[in-house]
Amino acid sequence: MASIGALSFLLGGWAWSLVAVLSLLSIVSFFEDAPKLAFSGLISLFWLAAFLFTDDRRLFFPFTIQFAVQAFAVWSLRSKILGAVAATGVVALFSVIRLIQSATLIVLLVELIVAGVALWIAAEYYRRGEPSLKRRLVAGGIGSVLAFCGLVF
Repeated sequence: MASIGALSFLLGGWAWSLVAVLSLLSIVSFFEDAPKLAFSGLISLFWLAAFLFTDDRRLFFPFTIQFAVQAFAVWSLRSKILGAVAATGVVALFSVIRLIQSATLIVLLVELIVAGVALWIAAEYYRRGEPSLKRRLVAGGIGSVLAFCGLVF
């Protein structure tokens, strides 16, 4: 967890690190060992690397949505409501950061709509099968790619 947070800080900055660390802290109690927790941030490393090569700050959005999907998937093992609350918490953190970064309300509204759709589709995929690490990673990938597509198109 610390390595993903530190890498996020070094390559992306404080906002990227804050999302990574707080999201992982919210799910750490569900894992017995570090490798299983680290897999929760695996897809985020792709978005971080893409940001490093493109310098496109918009990639912060799919980076965050991936963590929101992971929070949903892990917390929904206890309750669907808790899963939705956890994902909403990650998106709320993103929204606060975007307000601090002076995002306009229309931009923030578009991001929230795209986030809602991406999370809903990823959550539906995750719920339709047996909960597993592979399914959780695929759901995170689906959510983050949809978030990226929603902002690019």
